Amino acid sequence: MISLLFKKKEEKKKEDNLPDLKWEKSPSGKFYRLITINENAPGLINQGGVLLIWAKWAKRTIWLHVGSSSNLSKSLALAKENKEILQYNEKGGVGVTWALVNPRYINGITKYLKESLKPELEIKDLDDSVNFDNEKPYPVKIPIV
Repeated sequence: MISLLFKKKEEKKKEDNLPDLKWEKSPSGKFYRLITINENAPGLINQGGVLLIWAKWAKRTIWLHVGSSSNLSKSLALAKENKEILQYNEKGGVGVTWALVNPRYINGITKYLKESLKPELEIKDLDDSVNFDNEKPYPVKIPIV
């Protein structure tokens, strides 16, 4: 029993020491809804980063897509038209966030997020094609959505 208490404290410390990406939010401080995002915003065109898409049902987060893109604008435009994602939008809305990431770390961060969040959908069109088999996961803090 005591070992369980210390283990949880130790795991919490590890989480606190992880790099914190700047997950994008709206000016009001909330995460964006996918259908309202302006994918043509100057800060997105030809910008590379990590993309997270999720749905919330009864306080449960369902991670739909985790990926990386060299052009977040293009990936967001494709996500807004994707039928698999839009099905979730009809049932309560789809959230989205992204973080601009140094290309040197993007594959490792993406691998870590995919392994940690286990997204429901694998939508190749939204991602730059990368084989993550030989990548070392690069842990980062996961946003609380």
